[in-house]
Amino acid sequence: LGLAYYDYRNISGIRNPSLNDVQFNGTATNIRQKGNTLFNIDNDGNPNTNLYALAADYQLVNLTGMVDVNVFNPVHLMLGGDYVKNVGFSRSKTLERTGMDIDPQTAGYMARVAVGMPTMLLKNDWQVSIAYRYLEADAVLDAFSDSDFHLGGTNSKGFILGAQYGLGKNTWLSARWLSSNEIRGLPLSTDVFQFYFNAKF
Repeated sequence: LGLAYYDYRNISGIRNPSLNDVQFNGTATNIRQKGNTLFNIDNDGNPNTNLYALAADYQLVNLTGMVDVNVFNPVHLMLGGDYVKNVGFSRSKTLERTGMDIDPQTAGYMARVAVGMPTMLLKNDWQVSIAYRYLEADAVLDAFSDSDFHLGGTNSKGFILGAQYGLGKNTWLSARWLSSNEIRGLPLSTDVFQFYFNAKF
């Protein structure tokens, strides 16, 4: 069981206050994937040029837990869970920055069930797993979220199916299918299949 708190400082944008002012251009985010609420801080009078920055603040509380039960040696049942909440989101501050009253989308969770061997050490070791993931738009910084699920970012939900099989000592195959959809906004579905050959020395 683990509990963590992440306090991000000076990452939200500041709109340039006057025409052709560029003093706050540096508050625009230059590392992002997709999902977080953004707003245009550009103020050059040209509607065709935009400079986007984060509209929300991020202070995350993250609870993680796992239970591993040796059901029938060497087969294990592993139950895992992860919950995150962005307690730093301020509806009033976001309204002030963007001019829009944005409904908070600040929570995320993942639940996972796995059956098999906890690690792939020997020939014929195996494990199968299924997980469900739900991550709202401003629950975490989209720049640091898993780049495989939904091809990165937040505002996504879906399943992850996995399987592993041991070919020999410390050598195994693994495969994952990740299927996701947008939670809000325009529909976007993403399916990713991954296949790996793994070896440890």
